[in-house]
Amino acid sequence: MAYHPYRKNIGLIFIILLTIQNLFSQNNHAEIITKQTVKSEDLTSIVVKVRNEDQSINTSISGSFQIMASPAVLDNDVIKIIRGVGSVTTMVYAPGDFNLSINGFSGEKTISVNNSIPVIQIEGQISINTSWGPDSIIHINNDLTINEGTVLTINAGANIVFGEKINLFVNGRLNIVGTPGKPVFFQPSNPVEPWGGVSFANPNDSSSVENCFFIYGGDNEEFIFGHSNSQPVLLIENSSLSLINTYILDNPGKAIGGSISHVKLGDCVISRCDTGGEYASCLVDFSGSYFINMPNDDGIPIDDDNDASYFSGLYPNTTQQSEINNCVFVNGKDDGIDHNGANLNIKDCWIEGFDHEGIAASNANNASVYNTLVKDCEQGIEAGYGEPNVIIDHCVLVNNDVGLRFGDSYNWGCEGHIGITNSIMYGNDDNIWNFDILTQGPVEDAIDVSYSMTNDIEYDNYPNCIVGTPVFDENYFLITGSPGIGLATDGSNLGLVDPNLGVNDNLFPNNENLWVSPNPFKGSTMINFILYNSADVLLQVFDNLGNLIFRQDIASLQAGQHSIPFNCRLVNRGLYLFVLSTNNQIVTIKVISH
Repeated sequence: MAYHPYRKNIGLIFIILLTIQNLFSQNNHAEIITKQTVKSEDLTSIVVKVRNEDQSINTSISGSFQIMASPAVLDNDVIKIIRGVGSVTTMVYAPGDFNLSINGFSGEKTISVNNSIPVIQIEGQISINTSWGPDSIIHINNDLTINEGTVLTINAGANIVFGEKINLFVNGRLNIVGTPGKPVFFQPSNPVEPWGGVSFANPNDSSSVENCFFIYGGDNEEFIFGHSNSQPVLLIENSSLSLINTYILDNPGKAIGGSISHVKLGDCVISRCDTGGEYASCLVDFSGSYFINMPNDDGIPIDDDNDASYFSGLYPNTTQQSEINNCVFVNGKDDGIDHNGANLNIKDCWIEGFDHEGIAASNANNASVYNTLVKDCEQGIEAGYGEPNVIIDHCVLVNNDVGLRFGDSYNWGCEGHIGITNSIMYGNDDNIWNFDILTQGPVEDAIDVSYSMTNDIEYDNYPNCIVGTPVFDENYFLITGSPGIGLATDGSNLGLVDPNLGVNDNLFPNNENLWVSPNPFKGSTMINFILYNSADVLLQVFDNLGNLIFRQDIASLQAGQHSIPFNCRLVNRGLYLFVLSTNNQIVTIKVISH
């Protein structure tokens, strides 16, 4: 964690947005995930995922929307949606069955009211394989242990209700098999008396959780773990846990704590917890998950290491990196991702609105950041104390106090390195800042920048860097006509690239039968292409001023793959256009010489 010693007023950033946030209509379908059955007065959480026709999340939808529940009454009937996903926890007062819907969206869910479901009291130890549910209510009023070699299966629609500060210890295996229509719920018996947590401690087995809610937990001070002095709702020690479509919401404790464990999150939502998660020497795999409002959105600043995700150290005996792919981190009172001596590969993420760093790297080892947006943070991406190695490619850092920072607020010394390519820094109060408090100055050779839009006088003349005002769409991709189009080392655009297309797909407007290797090249390269039919071929190369510098005519070339050497050692560093013309088509590719 580090912070900028001052804040400046963020100036007006001229960005063209092609669509308007909060634009919604009945064409957008709201998937409503909550209890299928409630009592007439019950605590529940609701998750909404706004989906496109192809069932992908509609990330253009953000805002506050009313939950319609007549004739039921909700004590909180407004849900905040961020990039297509939102959640709320509320009391429900319902005399009978009712329908839930989100004002302005298609989709609804019918909720049944049943006050006569039997309540089963469980405590002590589980020593034989056991199954709960479906649609059961299990009360746990004293700590419960699943013994080693024993499997507890919790089925769809089950409600697991805990007494104050009560815990479940998993020394065997826990399998939770909820469904989107009937998720499993872990909750307290009294909303003002939060329960404890679930502790996994089995190095020889793996537990799995699917379609499950964990709310109002992590409040037993005997089980404090890591930073911020709180109990994890889920604690994984020397074990393995997979969480799929799992929702950890409104907990006074941290959502997850891990120590020397494997942890997988897929399509999960973590929101309004003390901390999103803390992982010591863990190997993690996050995908498609949301980390929102950590610890809450009350607007009161605090500084207690309340990161959305904090990673420290390496998993033993492996060189494998932890993966964070296609995740959303929005709003927090410390860092979005805090790397402290871990090995992280961060890819295709959206990081926004953190009081300190979007991504903070420190101590040692590597943090690789690819195709990721970091905006509206105190500092976008930072390499701080120790010797972290930070590699940044195809990223956008915009509207932060500091976009890219080498150094931090500690006087411990900074000896790491940042390498950044194919990226855009724009509209930050300071786009790039190199300053070590220990030496009271910049660290020599700490930052390497190339093929980027730096907009910083100290770095504008670094290799193949440019100055410009980028023109973005609503997802911060460059649009046609913007500076930075086609200027990346791979011939694609600077900044973000569409992960669904792949970085090079936009190089082939007609088909994918032309490529150059290596690209970028130095003096010589091979021009490779595929013909599906025999054809006359004309190959031309133009510089960025439109001058023809290479031409080769080949008559009656047979079908198949071909390679032509391009040896022009006198060309200047810059962008070149390779044009392949056949009988029926023209294919172009942009190539960099360095």
